[in-house]
Amino acid sequence: YYKLIILEKKVISQNIFELDSRGFIPQLASIKDIANFILKLRKAGHISKL
Repeated sequence: YYKLIILEKKVISQNIFELDSRGFIPQLASIKDIANFILKLRKAGHISKL
């Protein structure tokens, strides 16, 4: 599996907080999609689970 770097973790955390502040419950599948998208941008593959 692939690991996220600190900056990528911060981006995901900010996204979770933003969803929460808008009244949405962050879903694990959505967070996984975001993580996979970030990894795809740097061509690092994908994560299998969070």
